[in-house]
Amino acid sequence: MNTDWYLDIGTSLVKTMVIMALFPYVEFCMFGGIKVAMRMLDSGWYFFRKDDSEMRTKKKTQKQYLNLYAGPEYLMHFKYSSVLVQVFVSFMYGMFIPLLFLTTLFGIFNMYVVERLCLAYYYKQPPLYDAKLNLAAIKILKGAPILMFALGYWFLSNRQIFFNEPYDKI
Repeated sequence: MNTDWYLDIGTSLVKTMVIMALFPYVEFCMFGGIKVAMRMLDSGWYFFRKDDSEMRTKKKTQKQYLNLYAGPEYLMHFKYSSVLVQVFVSFMYGMFIPLLFLTTLFGIFNMYVVERLCLAYYYKQPPLYDAKLNLAAIKILKGAPILMFALGYWFLSNRQIFFNEPYDKI
């Protein structure tokens, strides 16, 4: 851990975590925009007309109509994986780069806000999940503080960082 590490790896970590923190908004705008555009094309731009006495669609079957207007399935495993990655990266390198803790808090908050909106207005009603998935995620998350203390002990005991001693003197 020296200045080269902070310039190369540290900046890459912070950039990646900021992108992960802002990605829920990008994903919502991108996929939501595609869904709205597909619906508008299907209705023949009927959304902008004043007369809304009947809905117009080009779909021939009810299944095609529901596939277009119902929204996608809610995929819980992508959400859990994103949270786990953010927490583990911030705990592993947070002792070196404390900004990662704030970035992770910002990212999880953004994910919470976007997921609440998407569950209400975008996704199909998700299936009922039992507690096994939550308990498995919590069990995995219990390993993050152990990694933080192990790497933090190594980092805080590194004399090269704090006393600016060359590596060959240690």
